Amino acid sequence: MDLLRMKEFTVHLMVYGSSLRVMGEYEPKIEVQFPETVPTAKGATVKLECFALGNPVPTIVWRRADGRPIARKARRHESNGILEIPNFQQEDAGVYECVAENSRGKNVARGQLTFY
Repeated sequence: MDLLRMKEFTVHLMVYGSSLRVMGEYEPKIEVQFPETVPTAKGATVKLECFALGNPVPTIVWRRADGRPIARKARRHESNGILEIPNFQQEDAGVYECVAENSRGKNVARGQLTFY
């Protein structure tokens, strides 16, 4: 797969609850399934996915690590934890965080989108 020629791709963040505690409550545990840095082409559409399992079921919130707001053009699909950024531009580059939280705790996964 040649990332330099791709116009759309998906990045996966996987969040799993502990498999050792089947019945009780437990905080989400994050397992990242993508490179720490993801080069993204100008004009591409990038989808960041964050799956969370925990008890109680965690909520997923997306944010930028630098505190800037996520671009308005971005779409958050709350039902499946997807953040989709169409027409990627230089100002969209940065570190994005998926926050999985429930009453037992919170975990964060980070990935950096770079512009080329």
